[in-house]
Amino acid sequence: MRVNISKLAIVLATATLPRGPARAAAAQGKSHGRANPHAAKGAEASAQAGQGKAKKLASSDDGVQVTREVLQSHGYEVVRVEREGGDRVVYYRRGNMGRGKGKGPLVKMYVRQAAPDRVVFDRTPQEALAEIHRRMAQ
Repeated sequence: MRVNISKLAIVLATATLPRGPARAAAAQGKSHGRANPHAAKGAEASAQAGQGKAKKLASSDDGVQVTREVLQSHGYEVVRVEREGGDRVVYYRRGNMGRGKGKGPLVKMYVRQAAPDRVVFDRTPQEALAEIHRRMAQ
């Protein structure tokens, strides 16, 4: 009887395989069997996935404080702040900029509370408005 060597090798190789349940291949990380504390966990992770940062509620008082700082940093002088109902009116003028030519005319701008988390600035100098919005967003 002649036996084919390649068939014999296949039979011997399959006979030596373990017959129990297959074992999953281990990952190459260095966790040494510990769970990853940063890994997402089922329903808990999916419930929190859509949430962003908590919003800070802005008030017109915050808007006046930021406006005062920004106007002064741009060379304006804040003369006074008054209330008109729920709005704030900021009176300001251009400083003399160190040239001794006097100060500018008195101008007013409005700070209005549009919503609990939104403040609107009316009649604000264009060069200061972008910085006011940036500071209010922080």
